[in-house]
Amino acid sequence: MDVITFGQRQQNQHYITRLAVYAVMRDPQTGKIAVIQKKDGMLFLPGGGIETYETYEDCLTREVLEETGMDVEIGDFIGRANQYFYSKNETTYYL
Repeated sequence: MDVITFGQRQQNQHYITRLAVYAVMRDPQTGKIAVIQKKDGMLFLPGGGIETYETYEDCLTREVLEETGMDVEIGDFIGRANQYFYSKNETTYYL
């Protein structure tokens, strides 16, 4: 499976690797996909950064519960990607 990369590495910036997991949650009746809308209007899949003590599954379960209030049953792994981004909240560059 190919790994897709989103964003571009900015020259002269130090990047910190941040592992994260996200859920693709599809309503079987409507076919709609769940997204989280941030205060700035940006849309994201439910999920987020993995804490040091967590497995991928533990993180996904926790993040989905925090963001949607839903307990989930984790299904199949569907892909992997890298993303270069700058976190305004943490003033940090991540990969």
